[in-house]
Amino acid sequence: MNLPLFKQMMKINLKGISNYAFGSAFYILLMFWLYPGIADNTGALNDLMEAMPDGLVNAFGIQGGFGSMEAFISGEYYGLILPLLLAIFSVMLSTQLMARLVDQGSM
Repeated sequence: MNLPLFKQMMKINLKGISNYAFGSAFYILLMFWLYPGIADNTGALNDLMEAMPDGLVNAFGIQGGFGSMEAFISGEYYGLILPLLLAIFSVMLSTQLMARLVDQGSM
């Protein structure tokens, strides 16, 4: 890997990376803020989860239920939102890295 090129691309894409990081951190804080309201209905949510097919529960990573805050955060954020955000970010960044150099005439 070319170190000067890596440093330059990090400088250029630092704003986008920080936007995704701050948005993700805000979403986690929102989940912590919403959990006390959801904690009152964990029995109903767990019953709903048991009624779902196993494949659907495994696809979204909510096997732990919603009995604790850790299970709620892992089901909501790490099971659903984080992989989606990482996929979008990876596609956008890789496309931008190649297209920027081609548009500028560097490649």
